[in-house]
Amino acid sequence: MSAIWGYVDLNRSVNSKKDDYEQMASEMKKPYEKCVIDRFSEGFFDRGFFACGIQYFSSRAKREELPLIDRENGFVFTADVVLNGKKELIEELLESGAASREELENAPDGFLAYKSWLIWKKNFVDHIIGSFAIAVYDMEKNEFYLFADHTGTRCVNYFCRDGKVLFSTLTTPITDVMPRQYYGINEKWIVASQADNSPQMIYFPGETPFNNVYQVNMGSYVFAKGGDGKKISASEKMYWHPERLPKLKLKDDEYRDLFRKIFFECVSDAIDTDVEISATISSGLDSTSVAGVAAKMLGEQGRKLYGFTAVPLSEYVNDCERGRIPDESEGVKLVLDKYPNIEHEFDAYEGKSGLTEADRLVNILEVPVTALCNSIWIDDIMGRAAGKGCKVFLIGQSGNGTISSGHVLTRVYQELIHGNILEAKRQLAAYGAKHGISRKELFRVTMQELKGKTLTDMGLNKEYLSYMDAEYVRQELIEKYGIRKLFKKREQSFGYMFMASEKNRDNDVLDKATAQNKNIYNTKLGLYHGLIVKDPTDDKRILELILTLPRSEFYKDGVDRRLVRAYLDDVVPDGIRLEYIKRGIQGADCSYRVNHFGKEKLKTKPTELLWNYVEKDNVIKLLGKDRIESEDMYDVLRFLALDHFLTEKG
Repeated sequence: MSAIWGYVDLNRSVNSKKDDYEQMASEMKKPYEKCVIDRFSEGFFDRGFFACGIQYFSSRAKREELPLIDRENGFVFTADVVLNGKKELIEELLESGAASREELENAPDGFLAYKSWLIWKKNFVDHIIGSFAIAVYDMEKNEFYLFADHTGTRCVNYFCRDGKVLFSTLTTPITDVMPRQYYGINEKWIVASQADNSPQMIYFPGETPFNNVYQVNMGSYVFAKGGDGKKISASEKMYWHPERLPKLKLKDDEYRDLFRKIFFECVSDAIDTDVEISATISSGLDSTSVAGVAAKMLGEQGRKLYGFTAVPLSEYVNDCERGRIPDESEGVKLVLDKYPNIEHEFDAYEGKSGLTEADRLVNILEVPVTALCNSIWIDDIMGRAAGKGCKVFLIGQSGNGTISSGHVLTRVYQELIHGNILEAKRQLAAYGAKHGISRKELFRVTMQELKGKTLTDMGLNKEYLSYMDAEYVRQELIEKYGIRKLFKKREQSFGYMFMASEKNRDNDVLDKATAQNKNIYNTKLGLYHGLIVKDPTDDKRILELILTLPRSEFYKDGVDRRLVRAYLDDVVPDGIRLEYIKRGIQGADCSYRVNHFGKEKLKTKPTELLWNYVEKDNVIKLLGKDRIESEDMYDVLRFLALDHFLTEKG
């Protein structure tokens, strides 16, 4: 895996000299020096330079020769890439006469990606899959391309004004060298990210916290063609449309075989490396599915999987609501008993809190972090994994929307809107019989949820306002950028609670904002620790499968989250697979931590820039409280993160 950055001047006449490019290349490289980069390399050409910071996620990566300046074919190419499905790709390349089998089978991923570009040009994304961000400059046509992978797992940012293009995995290399007249904080982005206290930061996909700096969206590429100065602009085009795929119609047992085949392939590709591999382990269905399959495959090779679990401090007293488990140790032990080749650590990340880590994480992630409670334990675990020599970090972050999605009310609602009233009734009754819930209670809950869904679709349900900030963020800014309408639109797009149509489900799975939110954390924390984060539950092949399966595959006859519960019965221990009530929660002791570690940070005087976005009196009162209660914790942390971001970048 790599980080990429570079500069291209697309103007008809170029007066710059190599010395100018070398200075810019030096400036853009500096922010990457805080990352774990094994090798830096640069390539200069008439109109600019491309660069690459390579991380050795496998021995193949040591042979990467990026960037490539291919003067014979007229292309400059650099890539942040780890490919999946390489066997199929190699066969395609062989048929096209790209190279010999021996050369292709021993080639690093960047070489395979470039050979694919030479054959299929911009359509090469129809042939390669995996995690990638790829930049290409066509020297003859004076054209620039910047690609993001199908599911948006790797972030890549760009600036394009006056015919000059800057691109970079991190944003700081761009903001450090972009013309000062175009630099500024993106007020709209900040207001939307602060409009609630959830981990979601992104509400305007493709935008960043900086004016004129954008991120390429999932399944898309950016294109800019040379010309005269201000007439040159960058446009984005989507190349992946999985929502258009036809629905599958198979026999019942064929669905099981197909799901297992694809999921196992995704995990196998994720661990296709000769370096040490790590994974998060919990008592949840998703991480257990990923870690279980990975551990089994690695065990067959005589290899181990390094596992890590975040747990609360020993002195923390459980204050979670009924059914939520703050300490997942007991469930994790079931996984460890089943897979003895997992070398495991429980991590209580002693002495750390959102207060102690806020400034450091904002600096690493380059955004005003709104998910500090989870970021601190993920960051700590990744540091421990890197300390074990691991280069790959497996997660199941997207599983709730893919492999373990499925709820009885979702199935009931979908049957109703298709006019299948008897089937809806039968599935609801099956759930009640299996879980001991009366028909009267099931009917009451269903009617209540249907009412909420109907009012939401009609625009009469104002529930989305309940999680909007009405106390701290300046309300005139909420109005200025139409944040209420934005939240309302998103709620209607994804469905009401579990009452979601197939279209609502598709919107959720393919949400560009969510993909961007995840890739900021995974890409930048991975670069910082020298790890590649791999999520088999977010693989292109899994998403395409999920979007084409019939609704009965997600819930049927009393079994919800059915793909895992029914089809991975030999992977996930029964104590986890058949647990329907209790759910694990990580970072549950976040409030306890902020009251015991780092409270001196609350004495720091905020920057005056903060008051441009929030109500000064209310925030000062919030930050001045002697004790931070759980209902205030997320607000306190997000404003401290925003304050540090504005202090550094404003």
